[in-house]
Amino acid sequence: MSESSTYPEQIAMGPYQYWNLQEKGWVRILSIEPSRMLADPIRASLLHQSLSDLEERGYEALSYCWGKANATCAISIDGASFLVRPNLLSALRRLRRRASRGRRLVWVDAICTNQGDIAERNRQVSQMHQIFSKASRVVVWLDEGGPRTDFAVDTLQQWAAPAKQIEDRWRVRVNTTTASLQGFYDDWTLLYQSLQDRDGRPFFHTCLVEVLWLFQCDWWNRMWTMQELVLAREALVQVGSKTVPWIGAHGRGGAASVGGVYTSLVASFFNMAEDLRVLRAHRSANIPISLSFVLQYTSARLATDARDKVYAGLAIVDWEETQEALRADYNLSCREVYTSAIKTLLAESGDLRAYNFLLGTPPGGGGEFPSWVPSFAADVVRQPDLCFLGGGSRGDFMVTASKGRLYLAGATPALDMKHELRFEGRDKIMAIKGVLIDSLQSIGDAAPQDDGVTDNLEISIAGAIQQWRALVGSLDGHYPTVGPSERRESKKEAFWRTVTLDCKVVFYHAGLKLHNNPRDMRRRLNSPTDAKIPPRTPSEERELLAALDEQVRWKEGQQVGRRFFTTRRGFMGIGPPEAQAGDVVCVFLGGETPFVLRPGNGGRYKLLRQCYLHGFMMGEAIAHACHTGILRLEEIKLE
Repeated sequence: MSESSTYPEQIAMGPYQYWNLQEKGWVRILSIEPSRMLADPIRASLLHQSLSDLEERGYEALSYCWGKANATCAISIDGASFLVRPNLLSALRRLRRRASRGRRLVWVDAICTNQGDIAERNRQVSQMHQIFSKASRVVVWLDEGGPRTDFAVDTLQQWAAPAKQIEDRWRVRVNTTTASLQGFYDDWTLLYQSLQDRDGRPFFHTCLVEVLWLFQCDWWNRMWTMQELVLAREALVQVGSKTVPWIGAHGRGGAASVGGVYTSLVASFFNMAEDLRVLRAHRSANIPISLSFVLQYTSARLATDARDKVYAGLAIVDWEETQEALRADYNLSCREVYTSAIKTLLAESGDLRAYNFLLGTPPGGGGEFPSWVPSFAADVVRQPDLCFLGGGSRGDFMVTASKGRLYLAGATPALDMKHELRFEGRDKIMAIKGVLIDSLQSIGDAAPQDDGVTDNLEISIAGAIQQWRALVGSLDGHYPTVGPSERRESKKEAFWRTVTLDCKVVFYHAGLKLHNNPRDMRRRLNSPTDAKIPPRTPSEERELLAALDEQVRWKEGQQVGRRFFTTRRGFMGIGPPEAQAGDVVCVFLGGETPFVLRPGNGGRYKLLRQCYLHGFMMGEAIAHACHTGILRLEEIKLE
């Protein structure tokens, strides 16, 4: 067989029939005929070629959204009719070159992969890494656009060059010195302030409003487009006839984030693009990317096939063992894929960090999966990660170096954070070592929930905190302890440390800035005493409540959506909204925080979500189980 091949034209306008690909490592590539007129019919050929030879020849890969419309638009491939969706038709018309420039070779998933052949889909998905990383360029097709998006692209062109300079400068700094996130924001601030609209007015007045239109395109929200962009050597964003280099498109993330910090604008529309910047930054800096990291940064992305919430990120994972364990197989059910994914995540890290950001309540209760198997779907109602206090990008190489985990609830006395678990009943039950601490007795109102859509300016948790205080009653006396303690903590101090999750509060503690505050153990309140917690006067209490509200408005408040609770023995905590009296607080080996469990059948439990339990966040439960015998380390079965 020759290095590439095409096949004789099929019967004119009959339905296109795929020829099987020769062997592994081969793909189909679309060769689009040029045309002078945009409205001319699309005529193309499908060539078969090995990826290695195709890379040498040069080709482009198209990253786009299929859209909700059915495939009703006919194009001609090798003289046969092939139906595509409207958005792809628009892209092909724009990609088609003028007659003087010859044919254009483009890999397009909906055409180059036989979507009706599951075995072929499995093989092609396993080659996605090579297909997009070997392409000379990835073309990101957003939309046909219009006047507003045309102006947005022109605006992005203004900062393409300075954005690249900032990225390059900071990549060098990170590799040679201890880089401060404040310095990164300072660079973006200067760029943000320098931008002007076409009438010479500051950027904030009109430019950002126009750019918002561009970043509401569906492309930014999809799973597969994430992988396609991250793998690209070079990427070009196209809207209608307008194009802009990727650095100009993603660079708006820094400027928009600065705009959110230095103005009242919350740049939530830009979060998806910012995540892409972080992932690409890791690849360019040769920082290994784990499955956990990918799933964390894609948790809100959408996939038509629920299994693609896992499969679509595998190509950028750097662990071969992970890729092999989760090789795409569309014959498996969603439950089987998600079960394999969480088992792989737990094995990959050796601890329970995956649950920090994955646990949620699927609509309808999530009865399809065992409670310990999280749904990876984007419509899961997740809460902010207790172990990473909002803002910034946990894995961004521009964030200041970590100084230790925020909490170590499941650490051994030797500070080992390894889980001990096994599976039984055909993966229906997870048996894991942990300590059952106490049962919940009184439950407070849930703090208002961030819905991810509004700008949070009206959200206030102060009212919920006042109700929590009333639930506790008198704050006189001491907080209970499990065993002998050198220092008896006051009940008042324990309450306020619980409300703040034992962390310093931006806008309240001196030295903390919204855009440059630690996300690790440095954020913890001073011990054994903190100068600002508990508040000493009614005025300080009002100041603290106002600061907690302000944190929430800037998506820094991890209390949102959670409930205060007290246990049968008088311990205080903050847990998930579904928590109820009779639930049990447990600390598992390898878990950064305690978890709330619900008693089930036959002595088994259902896993709910993370919680904060005051006095048990730094390995105290495991230490008592290992040394004093007051608590017991046992195997707990989750169903």
